[in-house]
Amino acid sequence: MNHFLRAGSGLPLFKALILFFVLFSSLVFTQAVAQTQSGPVLHGEVRSAADGQPIEGALVSVYRALTLTDKEGKFTINIYRPSGDIAIKCDGYLAQRISYEHTDTLLNISLQIDERPYKIVYEKPTLGTVDPLYIGDAIPEAFWDFRMPLHADSLGRDSLSLADFRDDSKVLIIDFWPTWCGPCVESVLWLDSVTQAKKYENITFISICSAETEERLKAFIERIPFKVPTLFDGSFLVNRMLTRYKGYYGLLMVKEGKLWGAPDKQTLTIANLDRIERRAWEEVTVAFHPAMEKISFTEEVRKEPLK
Repeated sequence: MNHFLRAGSGLPLFKALILFFVLFSSLVFTQAVAQTQSGPVLHGEVRSAADGQPIEGALVSVYRALTLTDKEGKFTINIYRPSGDIAIKCDGYLAQRISYEHTDTLLNISLQIDERPYKIVYEKPTLGTVDPLYIGDAIPEAFWDFRMPLHADSLGRDSLSLADFRDDSKVLIIDFWPTWCGPCVESVLWLDSVTQAKKYENITFISICSAETEERLKAFIERIPFKVPTLFDGSFLVNRMLTRYKGYYGLLMVKEGKLWGAPDKQTLTIANLDRIERRAWEEVTVAFHPAMEKISFTEEVRKEPLK
């Protein structure tokens, strides 16, 4: 790992300190962005539109702040703007977004029960139902077109697919990671530093949060914003592109529309990235992980229509 950090040309001190905080606070992430900042706040309560009962644990977000409702359905959240939108989400209810204009008004929010006819199913794929890619395989069009929520983007977009980064003249490097994996967080922070510092023209970097919940990713991004485009894929792409070589977190490289390999992070140095940028393929010394004998899939979540 020390070699990896050195390869990153020095992880910025402030990001190293942030990483230390993340690793020791992961067990209490659901408190999200603690309401310790000074400044104006919004107060409100969330109830069920069906029976008026308070809803505990609803996720409330305003701009860069995030909190959960208490047992009485109440919340207090810091705001950074005198007016704007507040979003509320809770399992079993339809998500809602409303506007606020003043901070001295108690917001009374009612959520409608989600009565759409489906059920949530969690299951692990098996070989045969899912056939992960091998090195050299062309990336199927269905993988390119798979659309994912976007949670870190300088252009303000809310969803993208791999096709938005498709360019056979460039090498696409994808970092699959969950927020609970310390080395993975180091990797994505290093990737973010490289993206900002090097400004490569022939390499595209993206990160995809996998084997994780979208709520945890949102909480992470709220606390530790970074600029590398970060999408959320619970398990679809990771099970089909990465798992044969690295399980459900690690790096992938795509070259000319094909899976180039899953690089060993310690060999993906700045020097090797510079060689890829120059297209000096014979000089590249990146080591790729071999295919694993035993493949371990992560659970996939899907909505199954009710009959």
